[in-house]
Amino acid sequence: MPRRLLPRTASLQTRFALQAVLSTVGLFVIVMILVLYVQRRALLSSVEASGLEIAKIFAFSSVPAVANGDYLMLQHVVDGIASEPRALYAMILLPSGEVFVHSTARERGHVYRDPLSVRAAAADRAIVQHYVRDDGIPVFDFAVPVFVLTERRATARVGLSIEREMAGITRTGLSIVFLGLAALTFSLVWAAYQSRKLTRPVEALVKGTREIVRGNLDHRLPVRSADEIGQLAEAFNKMVTELAAARHDLITKTRMAAMGEISARVAHETRNPLGALTNCLHLLRRGKPIAQEDAELIEIMEAEVQRLNTMVSDFLAFGRPRPPRADRVDLREVLTRVLGLLERDLAVSPGIHIESSVDPAATIVWADAAQLQQVLWNLLLNAAQAMGETGKIRVTTSRRDDMVEVAIADDGPGIAPDALAKIFDPFFTTRSTGSGLGLAIVKRIVDDHGGSIRVDSKPGAGTTVFVSLCGER
Repeated sequence: MPRRLLPRTASLQTRFALQAVLSTVGLFVIVMILVLYVQRRALLSSVEASGLEIAKIFAFSSVPAVANGDYLMLQHVVDGIASEPRALYAMILLPSGEVFVHSTARERGHVYRDPLSVRAAAADRAIVQHYVRDDGIPVFDFAVPVFVLTERRATARVGLSIEREMAGITRTGLSIVFLGLAALTFSLVWAAYQSRKLTRPVEALVKGTREIVRGNLDHRLPVRSADEIGQLAEAFNKMVTELAAARHDLITKTRMAAMGEISARVAHETRNPLGALTNCLHLLRRGKPIAQEDAELIEIMEAEVQRLNTMVSDFLAFGRPRPPRADRVDLREVLTRVLGLLERDLAVSPGIHIESSVDPAATIVWADAAQLQQVLWNLLLNAAQAMGETGKIRVTTSRRDDMVEVAIADDGPGIAPDALAKIFDPFFTTRSTGSGLGLAIVKRIVDDHGGSIRVDSKPGAGTTVFVSLCGER
């Protein structure tokens, strides 16, 4: 479409509607011209064929009367021909152009000198001529020579009006115009509807893009069909979801890097004073006898120092993680070692029962054995502490394509939905004790191994943690 028809700022809907209207108008004009042309040709050919047949019959019927010069007989024949509804005149012309017999009696004896009459009088075969009378009536003029034996004696001439046929062609043209206007109106409404239907998803996409630019990554497009428009909406939503995940991952990693650096510095500066306090407490125990009350205070101090030391160790593990040294690791061996340590840990109640089921097809993983042990230890210890005095922990493994999945399920109280989204955040904890770094360290180790971790939990229904790692191919 030429640029001058529409400004560059015209909407897609306007362009689409105008294209549809112009296409409809162009098609309508072409069809109307073809229909009128075909109808005109058909009607005029029909008139021409019937008129020529009438003229030939006229000429054949006139032969005996022309041979005998019987005027009355010729007049009778002419009057019969002129009685045809479309006939304007019928006559017998002599070769000189003189009217021998005419359907209008006063024309008898006149000599016609006009070009049409001259050609008709001289015709040696059937001819058809077209002209328009002074009153605007279109006429087909048929001339057929009258032969007596082999001598051309006269010409039988008939004029037929084609006014009715031309009026019919005009009516057809007007009907087509009105029909075209109706079709044009319908096409305009339909084009507006379709263009709105097609451009609405595009407008929604533009709006969605602007929302994304403003930082609203929660915006999604409605998917209302399975065609290309629906596929575009699905692709947009998938892109936004991946973008949101990437932004969240970037923010999380940036925040954890900053927290890790701070944690490492704090832990480093704290470890030396804690070491000094531990040595002092040991010296106090080895010195002169102390009262029972003082001994209890020293035990409290030693327990608190040990707790602080554990927290410092967590800070260092979180702030300065060691890159994993992946190798072929037997998951059963690591689980056996961790479960043995857990059974001897004083922080775990004797009422906690642990069951394990290792799939033979899901025993070998590629991981750092020490870091894998730390992951399993943290998850199992969390599960045990969440249940309190009694409960059951189930550890199972399964194979999913190239990944080995470890599931750790407990019968604890579960995790509230608002807390479930934060459990991997550094320093977040639902217990009064602990650094809140255990699960953050677990997630970092799993991510560094190229694996994934997810938690399924409902209040009152327990918690299951799923850890996926690369298995043996």
